[in-house]
Amino acid sequence: MKKLLLGLFSLLLTVSFVTAQDGMTALKDATKAMTKYQQETDAAKKATNLIDAAAAIDLASDAASSIEEKNQIKLWQTKGEIYNEVVRMAVNKKIQDPTYESDDLSAGLKAFEAFKMAMEKGTKKWHKNEAITGLVEASSYVSNAGRLMYGDKNYEGALANFNAVTSMRELLNANGNTDVLTEAADYNEHIFMSAITALTSKKNDVERPLF
Repeated sequence: MKKLLLGLFSLLLTVSFVTAQDGMTALKDATKAMTKYQQETDAAKKATNLIDAAAAIDLASDAASSIEEKNQIKLWQTKGEIYNEVVRMAVNKKIQDPTYESDDLSAGLKAFEAFKMAMEKGTKKWHKNEAITGLVEASSYVSNAGRLMYGDKNYEGALANFNAVTSMRELLNANGNTDVLTEAADYNEHIFMSAITALTSKKNDVERPLF
């Protein structure tokens, strides 16, 4: 029995170590792929690099609990930056080709959640500032993605994006940043669009307080 328990304990340690190694390896792979993406000039290769970066960072974030605390900030900041690029490319493709359809129009929601985590994990002022910069950038992409989804009558998707922009604005304002929906007219238009989308989606619990 004692030998069996020792064997199981050793196995658990090995699995834990492998998971941690895989998480860090995936983070490094994501960082390398993102660097290639930024340096690449060929459009097709650039897209491939971004796909590789997104796949690797998803593996890394799935194993986040096994990654050391000192690397957590890099993990979430990197994920936010990668998914900002994913949604930016999706929005641009949709604008150029209205028939383009992709789940990547919701990628900004992943960027939002990642930057929130980066803010929570940040221990330095510049950590927080980097996450804030990412959130401001994400808010524009997410808002545009929401409007494009609304045009495609994907009202639930549009509402999720509009709500995310509202949440980003609130989070940024709470941290001293007012760069999102600064003008009252822009903010009111955003809330009106959110309300109309909620009404169309028959989300009365969301629509009524907005109106």
